[in-house]
Amino acid sequence: MSEENLELARRSCEMFNRRDLDGWLQMMAQDVRFQPQMGPASDGHEAIRRYWDLLIEGANLTVEIEDARDVGTDRVLTQVRQRGQARGVTFDDPLWVPSRWREGKCVWWGVFFSEQDALNALEAAGLSE
Repeated sequence: MSEENLELARRSCEMFNRRDLDGWLQMMAQDVRFQPQMGPASDGHEAIRRYWDLLIEGANLTVEIEDARDVGTDRVLTQVRQRGQARGVTFDDPLWVPSRWREGKCVWWGVFFSEQDALNALEAAGLSE
């Protein structure tokens, strides 16, 4: 199961880079909970669509996986490099994306500026072992 979840996390990044929102959403449970870099946690596909529109609108943004590892039975921690330009600002930042998977679907994910914050979020959400 762990290798399968790692592969799902990798595919998720690929779909994001291809701007395949429908494919990305198909990888997520209907009631998926997510924590964006900034702002409150949200639930469900409609909230992700709104997040997507805000994130992608006017941005040339890609993510490249630098590391992905199993951090529990159904959990993955992915370190990505976010590169791009938005609203006249160029960026090249490391981000950590913890996720939880069940039956081939993402049920929880977040985006954090540090590995420790990502691991803390897993713990705070009651998802750590």
